[in-house]
Amino acid sequence: MLSQTVGYAIAALGHLSRYQKQLGAQFVRDIAKATGIPPAYLAKIVHTLARKGFLTTQRGTSGGVSLARPAEEVTLFEVCEVFDDPIVQKRCMLGTAACTDERNCPAHCFWTEERERVAEFLRRTTLAEIARFEEHKTPILPVNPKR
Repeated sequence: MLSQTVGYAIAALGHLSRYQKQLGAQFVRDIAKATGIPPAYLAKIVHTLARKGFLTTQRGTSGGVSLARPAEEVTLFEVCEVFDDPIVQKRCMLGTAACTDERNCPAHCFWTEERERVAEFLRRTTLAEIARFEEHKTPILPVNPKR
């Protein structure tokens, strides 16, 4: 399971991906309302994503947030890396600090294989696929008063 922060980031990026062509840049408050993410929390996520080059931001009445790269080129694994999600860290499932290939805990082999399977899924899944999934939800157009 991914962290709540990564889940929110993927939801926001998927939303932007879904509506970018028709609406362009969107305000953080509108993304938050459309996705159900607390606005202050989303603002911090957006700041991090912009700093790492995933989003572009523009202040002012004609501003907003938009994807900096095509959705087809952004993988979920990359988003996990930005927020240092536990799935991208090679940590022991049981929390044993000294767990390595040479000295492994009872869960080491299982978790090493399982973590790699999840990581591979995340490496091949893009924001474009999240946007397509979002299209199958009840169609609620985001609020966008500036356009």
